Amino acid sequence: MAKRLKDLIEMKIERPPKLKLSAEESLKRTKEFDKRKEPVTAAIALLRSWRNVSKDEQQEQRETWELLEQALDEDRYH
Repeated sequence: MAKRLKDLIEMKIERPPKLKLSAEESLKRTKEFDKRKEPVTAAIALLRSWRNVSKDEQQEQRETWELLEQALDEDRYH
């Protein structure tokens, strides 16, 4: 496991070269940005709402996970 982690840490990500866009293509992409931005913004808002849960909700989620984990373990060993 440690070797795998070390390999991942040392992995270098190669990015593709930047594209040279024409002025027309750049303007077109700028105009389309709002359409592309909406679903990303909605996804970010959803993730943030999951992060901001109350203490009661955290406790309930923890208890639910423990019950699920127990059921999975029982199913696995029987």
